[in-house]
Amino acid sequence: MRSQTARATALCAFALCPLSLWAAITFDASMECGNATAFTLVSPNTYSFEIEPDTNSGDRQWFMFDVGAASGETLTFHLLNTDTTNVPGHWDDARPVYSTDGGVTFALSPGATSESGTTYIFTHTFSSDPERIAFHYPFTLTDHQAKVAVWAVSPEVTHLVIGQSVQGRDIDLLRITDPAPSSGKRGFWIVGRQHAAEVTGSFMMEGFIDFLLSDDSRAVQLRNSVVINCVPMMNPDGVVAGNYRDNFAGINLNREWDAPSALDSPEVLAVTDQIAAWVATGESYDFFADLHSTSNLTDNFAYHPTPSIEPPLYSDPSNYFEHLQEILQIVADNSPDFNPSEGQSSSTSQLLSRQREMIQYGVLALLFEGIYLFPDSGPNAGQYMTPDRHRAIGRALAIALHEWFQISVPSGLTFYGVN
Repeated sequence: MRSQTARATALCAFALCPLSLWAAITFDASMECGNATAFTLVSPNTYSFEIEPDTNSGDRQWFMFDVGAASGETLTFHLLNTDTTNVPGHWDDARPVYSTDGGVTFALSPGATSESGTTYIFTHTFSSDPERIAFHYPFTLTDHQAKVAVWAVSPEVTHLVIGQSVQGRDIDLLRITDPAPSSGKRGFWIVGRQHAAEVTGSFMMEGFIDFLLSDDSRAVQLRNSVVINCVPMMNPDGVVAGNYRDNFAGINLNREWDAPSALDSPEVLAVTDQIAAWVATGESYDFFADLHSTSNLTDNFAYHPTPSIEPPLYSDPSNYFEHLQEILQIVADNSPDFNPSEGQSSSTSQLLSRQREMIQYGVLALLFEGIYLFPDSGPNAGQYMTPDRHRAIGRALAIALHEWFQISVPSGLTFYGVN
């Protein structure tokens, strides 16, 4: 949430730009997730602006702002200095979204987009007052809290607050399982939104949890045999601030998993402490997923290790790669926007969530990347991703976990915490 509210009255010295008209147009980035600054009228109907860096950090990519008193006008925006954003290549194909109802619903702006050097240019025709413009479909902390309130009503959900962020906001854990006693349940951990603007992870998490709590027979079977621990929003401070990547302390949370700090990365510490406590009580720990977004790629995929990496604590290390590939193929079978062939990584750095869980606990671990742009293959090639299609990937992940762990799991395979 940025405090900056700008009224565009400067540099209005053009014969075709009466001051009485242009002085009325306003720009406001003070809403939750808002980010934009330095709005300047550079020619009739054309404004430049910039993105503010993340709090206590130099990272920047996300924008969202309201435009007031522009209904009926077609305006052109120049986003300056795109070469200093985290992913300059994103802007080649970027399309902003807009909302005419105060951020309740969003749609892709139909206006033209282009690049000129280090400037990203887009045009939008306004039909309401105010009207909101954003980098991509937002998912705010308020959206998260509303979903948690709905999910927590279910008798199969235990809602826990496992810690606080740097600024003191709650870190929520949803523990999903059939409340009837059952011995030997498997244990899954799913986390999301470590990076503030990676909204596709929130939509995937939403689809994942909505399916788990549905009456679908596969969801019922999962709840009967698995405890699914979900932490949907790990970076509430960064989300509220309109950051792109970091928390309020300027920390990239997904580089903190080996030694999280109670001062600078309490969000990660809250989760790693909970996982450690889970394992210490002898509970089964079978699967981990971390849900993210990628800014310049055109595939929805999941990072997973190369075939040569054999986690020593996994009970069948030589087949670790194959087991993950089987899960990813089931995701793709149930979601045409997902590519199971991308994402092989040789990294074993325990700074990152997936690698840390894979190595420390020997669990099957994936890091999902959703795209802001469009897939370049499949039935939806060239069509921008929508929240519903990201939710479908989350749903497909839940189906894949049901099919692999309850139908296809190799005979004799054991998991961490299971004797």
